[in-house]
Amino acid sequence: MTTRKDSAKWREMLKPLILALIALASATTAYVKSHSEVSEGSERNAVSMAKMETRIELIEQRTSKVERESEILKGTLSDIKSDVSFIRGKMEAQK
Repeated sequence: MTTRKDSAKWREMLKPLILALIALASATTAYVKSHSEVSEGSERNAVSMAKMETRIELIEQRTSKVERESEILKGTLSDIKSDVSFIRGKMEAQK
């Protein structure tokens, strides 16, 4: 049978071990919480990156469309200039 003196002795011997286990549990909890926050941050970053890539693709499509329209308008302007030159030449020839 253990006496109070023996119990106190064991308690004193186990006290550092118990404190170490509590510290380890606390550190583990902090690590898991930190890792969880990092994972959530990574997921948020991935979603943001996907949204940005989508926006970039849309901007590239719009830019391509504007460039095509610009080329068409340049061709139309060139045709108009040719027509004006032709008409001007005809009018000067009639004078």
